[in-house]
Order: sequence, then C-alpha cells, then structure tokens
Amino acid sequence: MAQPTLGAVTLTGVESISTNKTANIIPLPLPTGDSDETEVFDLLGVVKTITLVGVFAESTISATKTKVDDIEALVDGNQTTVNFVSDQTGTISVMIADISTSWDLPGNRCNYNIKLIQGR
Repeated sequence: MAQPTLGAVTLTGVESISTNKTANIIPLPLPTGDSDETEVFDLLGVVKTITLVGVFAESTISATKTKVDDIEALVDGNQTTVNFVSDQTGTISVMIADISTSWDLPGNRCNYNIKLIQGR
C-alpha cells in the first residue's frame, strides 16, 4: 500500500480516511400534508469532504515539525487546488479546509486531523 500524498507532501502515519458526500436537498413540505407528500429538489449541488486522521512520528522532533510545517504551508490564504492521492480514494482535486495538530509530550509524535473539500 502506498502512503497517501497531499500535494507534494507524503502523509506518513495515516490511520483513517473518511469521506462524506452531502447533497443540498431543498424540502418543500405541503401544508396539511404528511412527509410522503413533501416535494424535494436537488438543485444546489453536492459537496464531498475527506477527513484524514493520523500521526506524524518521524525520527526526531525536528523532522516531525518539518512534516507539520509542510502541511500547514499548503493553507496560505491564497490556495489553489492540490491532488490528494490514496489507494482508497484514487486521485482527487481538493482544497484544505482545516488542519489541526496536537503533540504528545515529551516526544516526536504529532497527531493530525486534516479536512479536505473536493473541487476544481
């Protein structure tokens, strides 16, 4: 199994990849009608989010910090899409919506949670 990549950064220590695809359905209930009479419209598009959870645990604290810095550098206030590539999802064009990290002290382990949104 190949390690997932986000842009040019190899995501070591990925423990889970979860996806959520949400349709923006507009329900229009009919007055005095039951739910089986509700009109539904799928006209606002679909959003797919991918959540990555894992641990960077390089050989030194400095090497782990470099991984964290590389990922955080992708969120710069003027993002363009990057490719997320994994065996489980294939290649998906994404922007990074959120990155959170927490260090296990003392040591070189940094837990991460990355939220991606598919788009072009």
